[in-house]
Amino acid sequence: MYKLLSFILLTFGLGATYAQMIPTYDDIWIPMRDGAELQADVFIPEGVDSAEVILIQTPYNKNFFSWSLPMGVGMAIDDQPFIWVVVDWRGFYGSFAAADPDADRGEDGYDICEWITEQEWHMDRIGTWGPSALGGVQYQTMRENHPNHTCAVPMVATGHQAYDEYFYGGVLEEARLAQLDALGYGLSPIVMGNTYDNIIWQLASNETWFPDIIKIPTLQIGGWYDHNIDKMMHFYTDARNLADPSVQDEQWLLVGPWVHGGTGAAYVGSADQGELVYANAEFKSDTMAWDFMNYYLLDAANGWDETALMTYYEMGGNDQWHTSDLDDITSAEAGYLYLSKNGELGSGVGLESSTFISNPTDPTPTIGGATLSDLLDQGPYDQSSLDGRNDIITFTTGDLPEDVTVTGRIVLDLYVSADQPDCDISVRLVDQYPDGRNMLITDGIQRMRFRDGDYTSSGESFMTAGQVYNAQVILPFTSYTWLAG
Repeated sequence: MYKLLSFILLTFGLGATYAQMIPTYDDIWIPMRDGAELQADVFIPEGVDSAEVILIQTPYNKNFFSWSLPMGVGMAIDDQPFIWVVVDWRGFYGSFAAADPDADRGEDGYDICEWITEQEWHMDRIGTWGPSALGGVQYQTMRENHPNHTCAVPMVATGHQAYDEYFYGGVLEEARLAQLDALGYGLSPIVMGNTYDNIIWQLASNETWFPDIIKIPTLQIGGWYDHNIDKMMHFYTDARNLADPSVQDEQWLLVGPWVHGGTGAAYVGSADQGELVYANAEFKSDTMAWDFMNYYLLDAANGWDETALMTYYEMGGNDQWHTSDLDDITSAEAGYLYLSKNGELGSGVGLESSTFISNPTDPTPTIGGATLSDLLDQGPYDQSSLDGRNDIITFTTGDLPEDVTVTGRIVLDLYVSADQPDCDISVRLVDQYPDGRNMLITDGIQRMRFRDGDYTSSGESFMTAGQVYNAQVILPFTSYTWLAG
């Protein structure tokens, strides 16, 4: 299970250009310990005999990097100090012939690092970079503890494989699974053969939760509209407490108003996200990653060691960056709002109820959010087109007398009765703008038969018609301010 589930997920924005760089070493072969070979490209700045290396391991075709290198380098390979090594994962693209379901990508990463250290153009340090699958494989490589692996920048990734990665609230994320299959992962037979949280998922989870193996500095980068955000926040807290004591205070986290990327124009570090623009968030991930790499690979006196350990973006009317040296930025105080029958969301406590009819053959459409599919938009989108549907109920506050800021996970606590033995409770949290738009902040879902939080086959409990049951829908981690008025 652990081997086959591999790592999620998609590609990222590489930037548009109309020319290609020719790698210094193109389609060269790197030997692995099992006799297989992985294909790689090496980009060396002109006039450089030896330098520190940034390594990228990708399942999405190394050739794309000939169009643009990350971290703001683009085509300007000669105007920066690093040598770049880009390797296709075994079983993908140039390394297709090396496919082996029993191979360990962490061991492959170690062997790649070992090969790099043997090259005359390498000095002595290796940094790793990459989003999604390219981020997850960095944790596998860290697990092998190569002595020259100096630092890492994993983005929108933890590498974790668990039941709730595919079944949010007990509900299969069909679009994401279909996208992974389309990319060649072939996970459907495994995932659909294990629709309950079982020993297979538990083994995969235990083997892919890596905060305690970290022995090098990391800059972990996430986005509030990324489907990995909850895992990333949890992983970061654990890394600050479980990583090797020598580097617990060298674990940095950057979270911006960004999507996962890979299926549209938005990506980690771009200003345009869904239907909104965050101008002061543009290139933040590049500049911080650049400073991080320069500090750890080149010993640059750039003040990185004075950087706050957490940098995160508060969305909403304020749209501003915050910093913290804590390991958790959850709001210290909880506030409560109550649902009323007349559609109000306020401080009054009542014993009212509302009723609606849901038709599973005509579900409410997904409009933006933390999606992962070529068929769906990602990020903040107006939900107003859902108005008028008879299968939703909307609850709205009055004009706010003061700003309301939340950083953490928002929970909807419900009492539910249905005329069927099971149903899904889907929740969207929005900001109602003065012009009438309902901009999505975050959303979640809960399958009622798993309302007790037990997703095993023995833990499911179907409903009896007419009986009332308590359930909670836990929304993903976010940081947002609703402005007064």
